[in-house]
Order: sequence, then C-alpha cells, then structure tokens
Amino acid sequence: MRSTSPMRNLRFFLITVPSMAVGALFFVEAWQSLQVGIFTFTSRRGFIHFSATQAESPIAFLAGVAAFVLFGVLLCSVSVWQMSALLRPARPESNRMIETAVSSIEREAPSGLKPLWVGLLVVVVCFALYAAA
Repeated sequence: MRSTSPMRNLRFFLITVPSMAVGALFFVEAWQSLQVGIFTFTSRRGFIHFSATQAESPIAFLAGVAAFVLFGVLLCSVSVWQMSALLRPARPESNRMIETAVSSIEREAPSGLKPLWVGLLVVVVCFALYAAA
C-alpha cells in the first residue's frame, strides 16, 4: 500500500495536537478544582451552570473532578493512538486512519477553507489579534 504524502501527515498532526491539548486542559481543570476545593462547570452559552464545593457536597465535587479526569484520559489516549499512526507509517492501518481523518475534516470544512492550513492560519491570526487586544 502506498504511504501518505507529507502534507497529509502534517494535516493529521495538526488535527491530533489540539485534541491532545484539550485533554490536557481537562486535567488542568481537574487539578485546579482539587487545589481550590470548588468544581464549577458552565456551558458555553451559560444555560447550564454546575458548582460543587468539597466541603458542602463531596460526592458531587468528586464526580465532577472524576468526569474531567475521565474526559482528559479519553482524549489524550485517543490522541496518543493517533500519533502512533504517524510514527508507524508503513502499516496499512496507519495510512487508512490518516486518510480517513483528514478526508472527513476536509469534507466538513467550509468550501472557502478547504485546505486545513488556511483554516489554521485564520484561527492563529484571530487568536493573535484577540491576545493583542
């Protein structure tokens, strides 16, 4: 079976790294909750707000922290499994995984942002403008 192109591998790498970063953020949030003793979760639009303190409701607090740790472990383990595909490019399963992931992302991307690197550039520029403001 033919191997994937270096650009496809780079695109797959750019898909995998943010997934690992989100998993690490779940670990950081769980660690901060353990240090402070307060677990809070607010949905993106603010419809759901959950807060539990270690002193008042220890079961809810530990359940929230455990959920964040579980999501972190899940995301990081999937990311490590995907990264192993980049380290073993000769295996047909690795090539299939890379091709499937990149083609599904390209299919779901808006037509103006088909190349993933252009989309990444837009995100980086927006983040830099936000950080500078």
